Amino acid sequence: MLNQQKEHVQKRKALEPQERFCHILKKDISILVEYPDYHGPLNKGKENGIYCGNIIPCFHNDVKCKYSGISPLYRDPFLPTNSEIQEDEEGACL
Repeated sequence: MLNQQKEHVQKRKALEPQERFCHILKKDISILVEYPDYHGPLNKGKENGIYCGNIIPCFHNDVKCKYSGISPLYRDPFLPTNSEIQEDEEGACL
């Protein structure tokens, strides 16, 4: 019985506030990142979900974003597009 208790370790969820650059709005946005298997500050586990602080204005303005509540199939605004990556590379060469 004691071995079964040792093997059964409860997962702990955590929400961490962060700021990330939104490539759609071209500004920093406050978000909450969910970690479903949080162990501690040095071992947060895998990132599971993002809750965007700008969801209401983006929803009302029909912003085509994964986190605007319209459709999870839209692109992730926190990842740069290929054209933005190319612009950065061209700017670095100058």
